Amino acid sequence: MSEAIPVTVKNKLAFVRRVFTHFCGDARVSFEGVLDQCHFASLQTHHTPDNVLARSTVWPKLDFVIVPLEKETVEPILNAVIPGQRIVHDIIHVQIEKNGQLVLGAYDNFHRDCCVFHPGDVEELVDELEADGIIRSVRRT
Repeated sequence: MSEAIPVTVKNKLAFVRRVFTHFCGDARVSFEGVLDQCHFASLQTHHTPDNVLARSTVWPKLDFVIVPLEKETVEPILNAVIPGQRIVHDIIHVQIEKNGQLVLGAYDNFHRDCCVFHPGDVEELVDELEADGIIRSVRRT
């Protein structure tokens, strides 16, 4: 695949669980939003955006955190962002970086026009998500 794949997410919680599991290993995930209820205490976190995982909102300035996305951190991350549907209501932007490349950007609360897989080896994952009804539609450009 050489071009980005925009997707429309139908089931946000299942989507997050699946993509975190799929991309874990030599990866990082960033969250931007109101993160005071997200407890990442047991995880190594960074609060400074970088060239790959950058802030998406200039104003108002939202909380921002980068967390390593490894096999052993997937469940602690999910335990921080899923209760109370924080991933749906409090977290505005989610980005995943793997091996130094942005692979997923889910912006504006997973808005249908703002969720995209970036170029890479994601065709099989996208097909699975579509077949499982986790994403409603895929527009391949």
